[in-house]
Amino acid sequence: MSRVLRLLLRLKGFFLDVLHPRCVRWTRPLTLSLPLGTLRDLGRSKSELTAENVLLRQQLVLLARFVRTWKKTHITRSTRHTVVLAS
Repeated sequence: MSRVLRLLLRLKGFFLDVLHPRCVRWTRPLTLSLPLGTLRDLGRSKSELTAENVLLRQQLVLLARFVRTWKKTHITRSTRHTVVLAS
């Protein structure tokens, strides 16, 4: 039993070591200059920009709530995934 447990723990560590850098790279925002970002936004539709604005506002609301109540507020896993995928 302990042999199986050690194997599973090693596999978990391996997958976390492999997946963590990829998740960080996938969720890192693009670093564009302000003029390039503005030019990129000119090609986007109004609905895309509105959706991004709504999601950014939601992030600010969550952050403000979290800062106000520091340890009382718990961000749920589904909310965290939604925010990460939206950004």
